[in-house]
Amino acid sequence: NKLFQSLISDQNLVVSYFGNMGTGQDIETIIEAIKMLKDNNHVKFVFAGHGNKMPLLKKIVREEKLDNVYIYDFLHGNDFQDALSISDCFIVSLKEGVTGLAVPSKTYSYMMAGRPIIAIMDEDSDIAKDLRENQAGFIVQPGDSFKLVEIIKIMVENAEKREYMGKNARNIYLKKYTKNHCTQLYVKLLMKILEE
Repeated sequence: NKLFQSLISDQNLVVSYFGNMGTGQDIETIIEAIKMLKDNNHVKFVFAGHGNKMPLLKKIVREEKLDNVYIYDFLHGNDFQDALSISDCFIVSLKEGVTGLAVPSKTYSYMMAGRPIIAIMDEDSDIAKDLRENQAGFIVQPGDSFKLVEIIKIMVENAEKREYMGKNARNIYLKKYTKNHCTQLYVKLLMKILEE
């Protein structure tokens, strides 16, 4: 895909964030981590989506001359599938206190793609529990940019760990979140309601 040709390199770790960048997402923690990693030539950040924090992201990238950041509009179809494929790990985020009110739905696309996931959110969220219990990624408390940088550096240096966690993420998807599995859960719920 011509959109992503400049990113493809065995030397690069591509860290991607797709979807909503709105009030409920902790984009600020990610931005601070990007600033700390701006001189690391092996880490590239990809953003695609929409939301009221997208202008803030673009402004800081421009003003700080963050050449390690690539920003796209909302991706669809093959472009989105290709973006998943060129990514080495993904970030999902929720601001502190949003747990239970919102769920980053792109998480399930990330699991399907079989890549490690870095979740910036409360540790007691369902996504954080999935990742922790299955060794499929990392959890970062909202606001902890230093921990996020530390994790990204681990991802750069350890391809085997990335592969192991990616396989685990894929297995979570296959066990819990396929269309067939989720449809069966709805059927069971409706049957239970009808019986009552």
